Amino acid sequence: MTTGAAERPHPRERLLDTAGRLFGDILCRPGFRGCGFLNAASEYPDPNHRVRVLVAEHRRWFHGVLRAVVRDAGHPDPEHVARALVVLRGRAMVGGHLDDPQVLRATLRGAAENLLAP
Repeated sequence: MTTGAAERPHPRERLLDTAGRLFGDILCRPGFRGCGFLNAASEYPDPNHRVRVLVAEHRRWFHGVLRAVVRDAGHPDPEHVARALVVLRGRAMVGGHLDDPQVLRATLRGAAENLLAP
């Protein structure tokens, strides 16, 4: 069964939900020890090392996904917002397991709302 376009949430709501709930849920789950990509990058400081190349590819892919969602949400500067969201998510992944899950979810969603404001 396929979902009709009218049943799908608006891209802006999808992004806010992702920032607040999904990122928050991932970052606050028991045993979370940070982003595997960031952890790997810290172990291999040479930007030409294969591990770092793969991390860079992943970051470009993730940035592109966010940029497309922000663009689809109608923001006039999807590049800037996507870049800021990548930074925000990365920082939250570094210390997310130290924060109260409800506070982190609300903070991430609020930050995304601020970034998406025209």
